[in-house]
Amino acid sequence: MGSKIAKLASLPRRAWNKYITASINKGLLQHCGRNVTIGANFTVAGGENILIGDDCAIGPNCVFYAARATISLGRAVMVSPNVTMITGEHRTDVVGEFMRNISPDMKLPQNDKPIIIEDDVWIGSNVTIMKGVTIGRGSIIHAGSVITKKVKPYTVYINEKLKVARFTDEEIQEHEKKLHEKYGVEYPEYHPKNNGMFS
Repeated sequence: MGSKIAKLASLPRRAWNKYITASINKGLLQHCGRNVTIGANFTVAGGENILIGDDCAIGPNCVFYAARATISLGRAVMVSPNVTMITGEHRTDVVGEFMRNISPDMKLPQNDKPIIIEDDVWIGSNVTIMKGVTIGRGSIIHAGSVITKKVKPYTVYINEKLKVARFTDEEIQEHEKKLHEKYGVEYPEYHPKNNGMFS
């Protein structure tokens, strides 16, 4: 056993990532796509509720907690180091009991909600994403942000009060047309009125 660990530890980084990804794919996660790399110290709770799409990269020291709701990453998502995603929370409304002692069986439906990270999202270092959040395709989340609400597609999110568009509406349509031609991906047609950041 010791020699096997020594051999694994001596693997080049790329080979080590492939080994870790293969191990995760076999039993830890509900789904792990092709060409996924995962950094060291990846901490998971509720792996059966975590789905990672193709061509994703997850940096070191990330924490994914998916107790009763799913965490799903689309295609080509970049997750920087030290990112935390949490789909649930403790009940805080029970009178006469420590929160720590409240049984998980007492959770209410609103205590757990899925996290959805759509395609081509870049999440900066030290970001925390809370339950019920969807981050729209093509978005960038600034390092250190805490995300508690939906982020619309193609948004550069600095904080709740400061969000800017990554592309103009015309550039988004051209971008998605080229992605379709190059990779065969299909997205719902982009309508600025429905998807635009300031609608």
